Amino acid sequence: MTLAAKQKLLLKKGACFSCLKKAGHLSKNQLNCSHSNNHHFELMCDKNNASKCVPKPENSLSNCSKSETIFLQTLCVLIRYQGQQKLIRVVMGSGSQSSYISEKIITQLKASPLRTETVSHALFGWKETKPTYHEVFPVEVSNLNITFSCSFEGLSEKTICGSIPRIENKQILNELKREKIDFTDSFRNETEINLLIGADVLGILLTGNTVELESGLTAVETKLGWTVFGKGSYEKDNILTTLSMHSMNVPINKLWQLQVSGISSPKETEKEKGDLDLNDFNDKMKILPDGRYEVELPWKYDSKNLLSNKELVWKIHERMIN
Repeated sequence: MTLAAKQKLLLKKGACFSCLKKAGHLSKNQLNCSHSNNHHFELMCDKNNASKCVPKPENSLSNCSKSETIFLQTLCVLIRYQGQQKLIRVVMGSGSQSSYISEKIITQLKASPLRTETVSHALFGWKETKPTYHEVFPVEVSNLNITFSCSFEGLSEKTICGSIPRIENKQILNELKREKIDFTDSFRNETEINLLIGADVLGILLTGNTVELESGLTAVETKLGWTVFGKGSYEKDNILTTLSMHSMNVPINKLWQLQVSGISSPKETEKEKGDLDLNDFNDKMKILPDGRYEVELPWKYDSKNLLSNKELVWKIHERMIN
């Protein structure tokens, strides 16, 4: 008898589907079915549905995709105040009517405010913040070569913005070098943005010199240095392993097992990898005539797939020479 026929019979007699007793009560049945682990008798378990099989294939897919990152107009400058100077990271934004300086730099330079202004910020969606007080400070910045400097006023702000990505991709940096563009915001220790140069100052800093790069970025020259912004794309190999469901027959009540889903224990995976490395070590070991041992480097199975780490070494080299 099918489950539907059993339920129809119980419904006709007015009995509970769970405990099989007459209806009109709150079932307190706590029995667990050994087939599906649900609260009913095994007699009421849908064995046919529980043993239905679902397809599950294993396909390994490799692809080479393009990685895209949107960069904003950033550069590094020197900020000065009463004989002090500090290297800071700057973002330029024509969407801001005023320029802002972080309270962190104000504290480090021990700068004194010129006055206090009440400002209400207009956000996206026509939303405005409540009027807040901002102290106005004198700001003097120059390029890293100290061949140009300018002075303006900036409003104090606790945090200018969140994290802004910097260009560290070697393909893009090599293209900038070919174009003889001296980009200052690369391989610097400074990551936090401490100054926002708004539309009130940005206009007088632009030189009008722009270069469109093959990577999709645009380089714009300012009197404080070059800025590079836009959506940059570059080739990036991604090895992606996926599991699709189409060939392997597995009962539904077995799907909770990790082995069925193709998930193995990390400890087992590490053990298998260690065994492969050890076998490779033993295969490469030679005994020389003088009794000494000789082993080829590296001590790693499938060493052909080792990364060269060339980009990492290039970063270290750039930091040392700058």
